[in-house]
Amino acid sequence: MDFHLDVSKFLTEQEVAAVLRDGDRRAKRSPLTAQQLIIFRLATGAGLRASTIAGLRLIDLHLDSDPPLIRIPNGIAKRRRNGPGKRRKPTLVPLAWSESTLLALRAWKAQRLAGGATPADLVVCSSSGRPLDRRHVRDKFRALLRGTRDADGAPVFPAERLQGLTTHTGRHTFASLALKAGHTLAEVSQALGHSSTAVTAVYLHADPEGFARRGELLGAALQTEPKPTPSGA
Repeated sequence: MDFHLDVSKFLTEQEVAAVLRDGDRRAKRSPLTAQQLIIFRLATGAGLRASTIAGLRLIDLHLDSDPPLIRIPNGIAKRRRNGPGKRRKPTLVPLAWSESTLLALRAWKAQRLAGGATPADLVVCSSSGRPLDRRHVRDKFRALLRGTRDADGAPVFPAERLQGLTTHTGRHTFASLALKAGHTLAEVSQALGHSSTAVTAVYLHADPEGFARRGELLGAALQTEPKPTPSGA
């Protein structure tokens, strides 16, 4: 099977850095932005699909295990063919690949639990606690990008660049950055929950300018501990 990816659907390292820096700044006073930023991190720093983010629960975040990971239950993972009589194992997403994502998720989970949430509650939800669907997750991802400003206050994502960017853009970015950071094709394929490494191999041919080459998955400049932000939204 032949796979093709449009590299314009990836985020560059500079774009990721701009989103995280401006998002961290705005999240300090906006619970809505704080939630949008967590969605961005789950897509770009952990490679999760919109439907997975919508169904993920706090108990699925194993942030203090060795190694730290996200355990995606079969019920919310995308179905794939395993052959007759075979049970698909839960997808295990490594968080040690991106220290900044791990720290942000620890802070978010602690705030949610301190605010009265239980481990069985959703990682992200509406202000009334109701589940989000994948369309809502995608909208929040795009809203964060749309609101991102550079140091001069100019939009980082013009309308023509923003068009077509979704949570799956974050997933594509995660895959390419992970491979370029030195993780094996098999490791990245497993983290993404792909049915085979042939699906993942397409990312070997995507090389948008500005991608990080080694080290921290989201860029060495982003290795700062996130400050506590308001939960909710």
